[in-house]
Amino acid sequence: ATEAGLLMLPAGVVLGIVFPLSGRLADKRSARSLVLFGIGVFALSAVLFALTGQYAGFGWLALWAVLGRIGIGFMLPALSTGALNPLPKEQLGAGSSTINFARQLGGALGVNVVALTIEFGEHQGSVPTAAAFESAWWLVAVFVALAAVPVWKMRV
Repeated sequence: ATEAGLLMLPAGVVLGIVFPLSGRLADKRSARSLVLFGIGVFALSAVLFALTGQYAGFGWLALWAVLGRIGIGFMLPALSTGALNPLPKEQLGAGSSTINFARQLGGALGVNVVALTIEFGEHQGSVPTAAAFESAWWLVAVFVALAAVPVWKMRV
């Protein structure tokens, strides 16, 4: 647990830095371009995790996690800006709560699908093998990449 926390620590710090920067960019650039950039970086991170074997070094895994958080950092503020800017003031509360609900629901469903992919993947004894995790990362990469299709059709 300590090693996993240390692995994710740089990613959390980077996310904390990227959020305000991408938030400022979301006010100046098209939401679609920022979200597509974030999707690309996050999908790249998932592909790198999928291609990385079980003997990858700590530094590489931390770097892949940092890349993923950069992608998330570009996606989330731009999605909110792109979805909320067209709304009239009286609908901002409902729009914001709908976005947050959809984000939470999608995250919960995604985590469960990944967990099930690992659980029903290849095992040695009762422990999932690297192949089970590889399958899960490929699944994440494909679904994140597919998210680019509706984003491409965004008007903003």
